[in-house]
Amino acid sequence: MEDAVAIVAIITLVLNAISTIVQTLEHYRERKAQEILILQNFENRFDHIHQEGKEFQDILIDPNFDLLELQEKDEKRYYRLLHWCKQLFWLDFDEWYAGHIAKCVSKEQKLEWDAILREKMQEPVFRQVWEKVLRKDNFRGKRKFNKFMDRHWLEGKLKE
Repeated sequence: MEDAVAIVAIITLVLNAISTIVQTLEHYRERKAQEILILQNFENRFDHIHQEGKEFQDILIDPNFDLLELQEKDEKRYYRLLHWCKQLFWLDFDEWYAGHIAKCVSKEQKLEWDAILREKMQEPVFRQVWEKVLRKDNFRGKRKFNKFMDRHWLEGKLKE
């Protein structure tokens, strides 16, 4: 009789372990599916924003770009640039939020996005737009994002 009780206990433990493993795998699968949807959404947004930004290619490669000079010379283009940059920085914020706050993407993806933001702040146009305009934006009240961007803005500024 004791052997039967021990066997039932072992079977119960094994079944519970299998159930836990199945639940864990299901949770992992759901999380990966969610991450894929999130990444597709960000990719679609980026593609749209990238298309709009093609008119600014000359600005993006200009190491001597001056935002205030653009404002004086061509105010319409200045405001189009600001609008485009704002869309791009909001996408950056949403990606940052997904990686740092919501933690709904992989660590590798978060690190890749962080590296892209660091690189972006090496460019004069993005540093100037951040410093003179967008730093004042309230990115859903997340001061951590501003601190994150300020750190990379300063790194880029120091490399000037």
